Amino acid sequence: MYKSGYLLNGKLYVKSKNGKGSIELSLAAYAHHEK
Repeated sequence: MYKSGYLLNGKLYVKSKNGKGSIELSLAAYAHHEK
């Protein structure tokens, strides 16, 4: 669902595949999407 992500101030930000903006997720939410 996401192609890239990075940590900033302890929060995870990911860019959507369409490259429009970024979505702030918790690590748990990110891990859920990666499964």
